[in-house]
Amino acid sequence: PFAVEEQSGTITVIDDIERYVRRSYDFEAVVTNDRDLTLVTNVSVHVVDPNDERELFT
Repeated sequence: PFAVEEQSGTITVIDDIERYVRRSYDFEAVVTNDRDLTLVTNVSVHVVDPNDERELFT
């Protein structure tokens, strides 16, 4: 459900994400330059709802 912008590496959501179905996504990002040098890294995206209230314990 994500796309990675080729020049900046910015990750954007391109599909509907249901937070309650899946709270995190893991994938591999692969970058290759014009000299065929390649870099591979693991990416973890954690989905949070900014409207969720944190529980308060006293």
